[in-house]
Amino acid sequence: MERGQLRIYLGAAPGVGKTYAMLAEANRRAERGKDVAVGFVETYGRPSTAAQLEGLEVVPRRNVPYRDTTFTELDVDAVIARRPQVAVIDELAHTNVPGSPTTKRWQDVERILDAGITVLSTVNVQHLDSVNDVVQQITGVPQRETVPDEVVRRADEVQLVDITPQALRRRMAHGDIYAPDKVDAALTHYFRVGNLTALRELALLWLADKVDDQLDDYRADHKIAGTWEARERVVVALTGGPEGDTLIRRASRIAERTRGADLLAVHVAGGDALAGGASGGLADQRVLVESLGGTYHQVVGDDIPTALLDFARAVNATQLVLGVSRRRRLGQMFSPGVGMTTTARSGPIDVHLVTHEQAGLGQSGSGGREGTKRRQPSGAAADAAVLSVLAGGGLRGERSPEALLERLLETFDLASAALLEHRPGAPLTPDRQRDPRHWRIAACAGPEPCASPYEGDVDIPVGEELTLILRGRTLAAADRRVLEAYAVQAAIALRLRRLEEETERLRPVAEADRARTALLNEVGRELRIPLAAAQPAVDSLTGTGTGTGTGTAPTGDDPAQLVAAAKISLGRLDRLIGSLLDVTRVQAGTLGVDAQPLAVEDLVPDALDGLAPSCHHVDVRIPDGVPEALADPAMMRRILVNVISNVQHHSPADENVLLTASTHAGRVELRVVGHGADSGDGEAGTGLGITLARALADAMGATLLPEETPGGGLTMTLSLPAALPPAAALDESADQTAHPAVVDRVTDWRARQ
Repeated sequence: MERGQLRIYLGAAPGVGKTYAMLAEANRRAERGKDVAVGFVETYGRPSTAAQLEGLEVVPRRNVPYRDTTFTELDVDAVIARRPQVAVIDELAHTNVPGSPTTKRWQDVERILDAGITVLSTVNVQHLDSVNDVVQQITGVPQRETVPDEVVRRADEVQLVDITPQALRRRMAHGDIYAPDKVDAALTHYFRVGNLTALRELALLWLADKVDDQLDDYRADHKIAGTWEARERVVVALTGGPEGDTLIRRASRIAERTRGADLLAVHVAGGDALAGGASGGLADQRVLVESLGGTYHQVVGDDIPTALLDFARAVNATQLVLGVSRRRRLGQMFSPGVGMTTTARSGPIDVHLVTHEQAGLGQSGSGGREGTKRRQPSGAAADAAVLSVLAGGGLRGERSPEALLERLLETFDLASAALLEHRPGAPLTPDRQRDPRHWRIAACAGPEPCASPYEGDVDIPVGEELTLILRGRTLAAADRRVLEAYAVQAAIALRLRRLEEETERLRPVAEADRARTALLNEVGRELRIPLAAAQPAVDSLTGTGTGTGTGTAPTGDDPAQLVAAAKISLGRLDRLIGSLLDVTRVQAGTLGVDAQPLAVEDLVPDALDGLAPSCHHVDVRIPDGVPEALADPAMMRRILVNVISNVQHHSPADENVLLTASTHAGRVELRVVGHGADSGDGEAGTGLGITLARALADAMGATLLPEETPGGGLTMTLSLPAALPPAAALDESADQTAHPAVVDRVTDWRARQ
């Protein structure tokens, strides 16, 4: 029986419209006369989705008892017995209730496809096995329901259902996705703009990979060897010589001219090209390539032009960047060299011959090879070496030197491998090959790695400071080139790791510098405001000015008004200086923190007491049952006062500010929500008051983050550790009515205004 076709609607997040699009397609097919039946669709109470379901035949679900409760699942046997031409089955990654014939719904779909029935289904990118851990890192939410990538890749059609993060958040805010009581928590957590943007990019990249696979399969099936310029791919050829940086940067500029172009660097290894000084140059050049967003690759082959073009065609490259020959003019007269030979054979691939400072100066000992032919390898091991590819990022994606060495042991059946590094300052004595004191192990694999080159069976030098020592057996000379490639990859991985460690070590220093610069800018801006308001009043009182100015001081001649204006401005200046001193105390670690369990319903009214009289438009909605938070009461008061004042400052005068609370992942979250203003003006969520609030939050182990309110406005979210375990935290679906104690205290506060 001919297998049915599978069409999958892929989305970046819940609510993008996958199920709606799937049902719309089902209705179109039914209108064209196809026999369509719904095996399983969940509408989640969304009216637009439910409307699409009307008029379609629904196959009854199967009841599955589990733990004193009955659940409903897809009835695979009923769908197969019904034998529609098209079956609509939602949520491909769904996990079936224990006791079902299969564990996963995608397994049910496989049975239905095998029965010759076409299936329409849906899946979100976070449920794909290959990106599941990445999604958890981005969102902080583990995804327990997954589907193997291969199941989705085998689909006959995968259609991306796309929507911008801002549009999805507006859809969420309008209540089109979740119930109203879950909207605030969802917008603050999973549905942040940054999360949605990252998930959208993951979905686009995953689908782009599938499209690449389909294109490769099509080209292979139709024996198409030429380049198709579906996407610009720029390949730069490296030898490890001093011209490499120039070539990489030129290739990067070529790639940047076309948005979405790929940059790939390739080094052709053969003979002794990977030994000696070339490895150090390649390591530096690989770091440069990856810093520019490219990937680094190595291939093995003795005919350099052939190897370069084979690689370029394999990756469907459109442009190839080579350096002008370093050989002197006389040498070029007798042999065309790599550049000219590659250009002559390149076909539709554009070849750029880039000049550089080393052009025509003669071969240097630090570079790779010139010419078109070298001695050919012999033996099965050498043939395997010529065909091996050390891809960018290490063999099979391994990035650590230890992983590469483990792979080396498996490949050549060795006992141990050690990447030894010459100890700085150790004397270059004749016995340094024997004496372990001259060496230290930078990376190793296997038991009892060698502590000096003398202890090993094979010695592969990598530059002047590193050497790869292998123990287990003596290898054939024909294998040496592959061993050298492993050695270079391990050295590069070691260098990258050390650079990453150094970057992490310097990161706090850079962040501190940025924080100090930002603080100075904010201080300068905010101090000018009260000074600008006080100056006209003082000038009028002393008769040294017109009393107009650019501040908020009155322009009349009433001394009482002028003194009051000056007093208000100086009072604000005093508070700013106090905030600045508090920021410095927090950053210096001299401000003590007295964290204790505090009820949210007690924190909020105290903070409202500290607001200026003009800040009275605050709606407080604290749900009953929010657990206590661990916080310093004095710090919390100052944080909330500054945050509410900031949000209200960036909201229209006739718009109330909302203060609400919820729990998530063992934390208590207070959200101050402003509506109606543009939070993207460059100042929302900033200022000395917010700087102080963030510093106080950090001191308590809390976080304070700004984000855009859907529909316009600024939302500030303060996340505090809960004093109770997560199990005691309020469920996000709980009643969101205000806590009675908060209602009473807020009523009293408003009466005093």
